[in-house]
Amino acid sequence: MKTELEKILEELTSAVEELAKRVHNIEIRETGEGVSAADSLKVKATTADIVPDYLQDKLAAGTGVSLALLNPGGDEQVEITASGADDKRVKVSTDDTTPDFIEGKIVAGAGISITTLNPAGDEDLQISNTLDTFLELTDTPGSYGSQGTKVVGVNSGETALEFVTKSSAPGASAAVLSTDVNGLLTLLMLAVGSPAPAPATGEIIARIRLFVNDDTNTKQIRGLTLNQGVYDDEIVSLKSDDVAHGVTTETETDTYALFKKFVADNGGLQIRGLTEDKVGAAIDGVAVTGDTAKDNGAVAPVILRAYKKSGTTVGNLAANENVLAVINNATALFAIDADGDVMLIGTGDLFNVPWTDYSAISTIVGWSSFVTKEIRYKKIGKLVFVSYYFDGTSDSTTITFTLPYTSTNVSTMQWQHPAYVNNNGVVQAYSGVGVLNENSNIITVYRDYTGLAWTASGVKVVIGEFWFEVA
Repeated sequence: MKTELEKILEELTSAVEELAKRVHNIEIRETGEGVSAADSLKVKATTADIVPDYLQDKLAAGTGVSLALLNPGGDEQVEITASGADDKRVKVSTDDTTPDFIEGKIVAGAGISITTLNPAGDEDLQISNTLDTFLELTDTPGSYGSQGTKVVGVNSGETALEFVTKSSAPGASAAVLSTDVNGLLTLLMLAVGSPAPAPATGEIIARIRLFVNDDTNTKQIRGLTLNQGVYDDEIVSLKSDDVAHGVTTETETDTYALFKKFVADNGGLQIRGLTEDKVGAAIDGVAVTGDTAKDNGAVAPVILRAYKKSGTTVGNLAANENVLAVINNATALFAIDADGDVMLIGTGDLFNVPWTDYSAISTIVGWSSFVTKEIRYKKIGKLVFVSYYFDGTSDSTTITFTLPYTSTNVSTMQWQHPAYVNNNGVVQAYSGVGVLNENSNIITVYRDYTGLAWTASGVKVVIGEFWFEVA
């Protein structure tokens, strides 16, 4: 390819040759009819030139060109040469102040490489795209016409995009796109993983291990790993437009469940459910088969299990360490320890204080004085166990005493029990009987099952144990 300078030199050479021809063909005429002998060796630049002159003066050196007279006074010649070092250099524009070879005037931008081909020979510059990115609109299909339901893909030559028919069962990693009425792309389905999933429209199936703010989990093959970094707020938030509980100091009003650290710098999982109504969280366990075991291996549809760190693994909690606690806001109410003891915080044993002495509180009828007066009870759920022992001087033909709880109100229900009996200093050969009627807290003790009365004097002793259900 000729440079502009080479073209100029060719034109100058052609002009000089034409001038030489004209000089050679000058017609010498007689004086008065033609030019003078001196003028006959002069030339014109064009036929319109009115001032002929010698060739040397009719040539003017332009930019990058120099003229030299060779062999002055002899067989003279005019030498036309390119001057300086810019004979093969170019400018980017007319304002460019520093001409250079074309290789130095082209700069490679991002994703572009420039290579000189055939160095020191017939050189060419090769400009290449190194990123395989799309550079112009010709890289994409020219029209959406007749391309409905198709998707966009890269052609086999990896040079442009094209429309292709979407697969009904994409491979291990595939995104199915479609265009809306405005020509915008819409994600119809996404499949990632192996074996190749086959999602339906509107589905995303990922048989993968997904990381958020992390990239390593040696304890997971497939699953989700979330890393909050140094943050201590919600790591998972579940929301619904139907919910507006208003507990916005704790979370956003449409968040109905959340997961977060229990203690910011120590960890532990806090699961919180929020509601506009009465139930904030519920744990349901559904089992196909039930378990009737009542030993240390017993299981159930819902299991709450506690561990304690042991080296790099886990083990049992120590004696008296709490396994489970029920807390009202910040106040503990209920606890079960590793020994199986169940405690109501503030009142001791869940089943109340073991074997509480009630003798000083009970209203007792039948004695004027006592050698021994004992009434003890223990409540387990709705069952109350009672043990009594009275020994003293009789002053009545009846015996009654009160209890701290009223029996359940079941029609005609009556709790009876045998009792040791000593009447007026004589131990009876047969048992007495104690009776507690329904919806009552008064025990009546008889000498026998016929209701025989007591002697209102002398030594009187009764001893018994029984249980009943409270209301």
